[in-house]
Formats: sequence, structure tokens, C-alpha cells
Amino acid sequence: MQNSAGQRLFLWSEDRHFAAAASSVVVNPGERLEYEADVPTREMTAGAIYTVEAFLPGYPETASTISLSPR
Repeated sequence: MQNSAGQRLFLWSEDRHFAAAASSVVVNPGERLEYEADVPTREMTAGAIYTVEAFLPGYPETASTISLSPR
């Protein structure tokens, strides 16, 4: 997550460990995968705009970006 100045406030994978084994998931036409993640709000300011980007490494077509503005 970044603030409007481009400063990174949060990187979900920063404090996680991942297995070195490769794996795959088959997604059939009409199906989708959903992932859920908590985003810390302690450094957010009401009314400011923040950008959240999510992607699967090695698969640029999975990239998605949204803007958040806390109330």
C-alpha cells in the first residue's frame, strides 16, 4: 500500500515465509480465485488517497490496483 506521495506504508509479503516448492491451481472457465488480506490502517489519514496493488509474481496479467480513501 502506498500513500499519494508514493511512499510504501505496507507490504503484505514482508513478514511472511513461503515454501520453496512450486505448486499450481487449475481455474476453469467461469471460475475465479479469491484471496483475502488485512490492510493496517494505523498510518492512514481520513480523506487521503492510498493505492493498493495485488498480483501473483510471474503473472503480470493478475495485477489489480485499487484506491482507498478512509473516512
